Amino acid sequence: MISDINLIYPIIIPIVTAIIVLGAGSLFERVAGGKLQRIRELIATLGFAATAYVIYQLYWDLKVLKDVSDYTLYASLTYIPPTFYFEYMPGGFALTILADLLWGTHLGPLAKVLAPPTGTLFAVDFLSIVMAAAFTGLGLIVCIYSINYMEHDTGKTKYYALLLILVAALNGIVFAGDLFTLFVFFEIMSISAYCLVGFRKENWEPVEAGFKYLLMVAVGSTLVLYASSFIYGYTGTLNFAYVGTLISQIDQLTLYTTRPIFYLVITFLIAGFGVEAAIVPLHWWLPDAHPAAPSSMSAMLSGVVIKAGVYALIRTLLVMFPVQSTPFPYLWLTFTTTPYSYPYGFPATPYPFDWNYALIVLAIITLIVANIMALLQKDIKRLLAYSSILNIGFILIGFSVGTFLGFTASFFHVINHAIMKGLLFLCAGAYLHATGSRMLDDLSGIGRKMPVTSLSLAIGCLAIMGMPPLNGFWSKLLLILAPIQLAPFTMNGAVWVTLALVGVLASAFSAVYYLRLIQIVWFGKESEKVKSLKAKRAPAWMLVAIVALAAACIIFGLYPWPIYNLANSAAEALYYLPAYFGGII
Repeated sequence: MISDINLIYPIIIPIVTAIIVLGAGSLFERVAGGKLQRIRELIATLGFAATAYVIYQLYWDLKVLKDVSDYTLYASLTYIPPTFYFEYMPGGFALTILADLLWGTHLGPLAKVLAPPTGTLFAVDFLSIVMAAAFTGLGLIVCIYSINYMEHDTGKTKYYALLLILVAALNGIVFAGDLFTLFVFFEIMSISAYCLVGFRKENWEPVEAGFKYLLMVAVGSTLVLYASSFIYGYTGTLNFAYVGTLISQIDQLTLYTTRPIFYLVITFLIAGFGVEAAIVPLHWWLPDAHPAAPSSMSAMLSGVVIKAGVYALIRTLLVMFPVQSTPFPYLWLTFTTTPYSYPYGFPATPYPFDWNYALIVLAIITLIVANIMALLQKDIKRLLAYSSILNIGFILIGFSVGTFLGFTASFFHVINHAIMKGLLFLCAGAYLHATGSRMLDDLSGIGRKMPVTSLSLAIGCLAIMGMPPLNGFWSKLLLILAPIQLAPFTMNGAVWVTLALVGVLASAFSAVYYLRLIQIVWFGKESEKVKSLKAKRAPAWMLVAIVALAAACIIFGLYPWPIYNLANSAAEALYYLPAYFGGII
């Protein structure tokens, strides 16, 4: 446990860069006839690059802390939780930083005000770092892609500022150590995403899609806020570590009579964060938002924004309402001396919460509905939108299982899906930029006119199908193996075998529309729009982003260990809750 103000830099840097972009963009629009506006894109790109560098540094700082922790544990039986934290006052960051400069790390007389559970804080573990790296990495790629893709749009200064604020809010969500901080950044993310979905406000479609997104997310946020009020009323704090400890004690001291209230809170959290995660039946905003939004924003929506909803859902539920997926609450005594069952990942309690079964039901419904709807689409961006919903169903499989393998598989697929779906939406954006159409019939035969983009699209489709040796194969394989591994250890093993079977069938079914998309693009008869195309390739900066993501699909398929190790570290951080709790309490 180390207090470090540096961990808020991945939030501050994009916000400061957004302010600079707003100032520079407004200035350069009036200087030299607007010819210097490209400096605005350069500033935004440098802001993303600087944020990525800081996250990289935090990762290595945390890794060194983890190595020190392991050494001290073996050498002197002293355990140092591998978690960074930074406490701040509700009055604002400026006051907190000033106090830090005046009184040092301990903040002198303000220590009691800032200390949890009274104060609020950021808490960063390997899970936070991995998610922030995915958010910032895709943001950087999208920023580069937008240099050419958005060149004919007006209001580009606001676009880049909103994109930076979106990534800052996403980083704030995964760095939050309490429900209040998470909620604030969740709202900032939702508002900036709404502005980007409806960015082309001169058309009716983006306005309608943005309003639908804003309305549904507002309802979800209200449910989360209502759940937070219950939690604060029962525990007197919103700090994750303290809430997780106190709810367990309250549950036992009240002889489990508070369970109905706690299950109501769990329902509110699943529904509230499930809207942002686009879990069926809370997904209705996503298929409309994708076609209406710029394709660069579509890549962010599917690649990282809905993953923020998944992260918030799993982090809050797991730390506050521990569950165990076995009917034998004392089985852990047979296998280990710690309160974790093998191979279960959830903390074992005499009467655990069982919200993971709700995730099983939601995962199966999401897989079935998304596949059927994707098969019916004639709009490439709507097809990819339902594909994103499908992959949320796959991610829920690993989290519902709750084993270490399940967590690893889910985070592995979170990263892989960000790469694969980012690639597919950027390719769709290149087609839309060239032809002015999203309809599959109008894109027939375009592969022969735009071979690099279309080859990248084919790589993305094969990867997201789970075709070896591309990156999607490995994460899907682990997602199928996770419930199968768990099945022999439980009396309801048939449930887990069924879940694995549904996952296999859903993946096989999805191959139908992915292969259909490849067939239309490469082997279909050229449409009139394709015949009229003069350009043989997408603009340079768009191709740089597309080829980079396509190469990532191949490289991390042939050599998956870097991504797997990151996912493994994230799973370990989520799996061993005492390390997270000990880093805060």
